[in-house]
Amino acid sequence: MTRRAEQKRRTHARVLESARQCFRDEGYDGTTIAKVAARAEVASGTVIAHFPDKPSLAAASFHAEIDQAMDEGFRTLAPGPPLDGLVHLSLCLYRWYASQPELTSALLQHTLFLDGPSGADSHAQLMRFLERVGVLLAPCVPPQHQERLPILCQAYFVDYFGVLVAGLRESRQTGVFDLNDAETRLRGLLELRWASLGSVRTALGES
Repeated sequence: MTRRAEQKRRTHARVLESARQCFRDEGYDGTTIAKVAARAEVASGTVIAHFPDKPSLAAASFHAEIDQAMDEGFRTLAPGPPLDGLVHLSLCLYRWYASQPELTSALLQHTLFLDGPSGADSHAQLMRFLERVGVLLAPCVPPQHQERLPILCQAYFVDYFGVLVAGLRESRQTGVFDLNDAETRLRGLLELRWASLGSVRTALGES
């Protein structure tokens, strides 16, 4: 790596760390490119050269933390019914959002349909997660129906995301993301959705 490339990498990392601190201290609305630049001790133009706007900066700032939450979920996955595994993975991610619900709610709101490199990175992160979910669910699907596996993964994500949004919306009134309620809701949705899967039910851990 050339000296210039190394300097660029270090500046990039410093901007991201400064942005994380600003978002956590000031909230999404209170954070500006100028504040991030001041904390990173660079010019505002330098921040913009790395990230074209605040949503892109926000998404990139917390990309690694979401990755860590996902990895922790899979690392601590216990043997057992895949349905229990899906709930466990979801709770690992819910806990990250619950750590600062007002901020994470704003992040989700402003970065959900993000374009550009940060949007592409977020999409790739989601695809990696669903691929790993597919490995978890693969034993549930008979060999002759493996083409249905991506549909199962997407169906899980719909339920996961719906519960996440509901929890964050309610946290705006209460100030707290209720993890117990989220777990109960998600488990109920998964059981209801997969109750019609016939031969797959036993593998999913249903009675």
